[in-house]
Amino acid sequence: MKNRRLINNLTGMSMMATLYVQANNDLNSIYGTLNITLQPSESMEVEYGDLRNGFLLGLRVKPMPTGVVEAYYFQVKQRGDVVDNWLNNADAINITMECLHNMDSHLPIEQSLRASKMV
Repeated sequence: MKNRRLINNLTGMSMMATLYVQANNDLNSIYGTLNITLQPSESMEVEYGDLRNGFLLGLRVKPMPTGVVEAYYFQVKQRGDVVDNWLNNADAINITMECLHNMDSHLPIEQSLRASKMV
């Protein structure tokens, strides 16, 4: 059984987004990713994971056109943190300009996970 989430692009610009699905209960492992493209004001219901891999671990947002090199990342650091609640417990994932400004890292999630395993 797949999990479902509604993603709302409230930024007024087109974007590519990648949802990172957590492997089992391990905050340091990625089960898979889902790439979507959202136009301004577009909403999309997405399906991801399965019964064992049902939590979102992170989100990467890249504004379009692709000439923009900046990408923004959110990553769950621990269950119950702000990002976890936003990705996994809210009615919808609303991507806003304020949310982009509040993203805590420009380090890709894959690199962040590798760095945390080295410590």
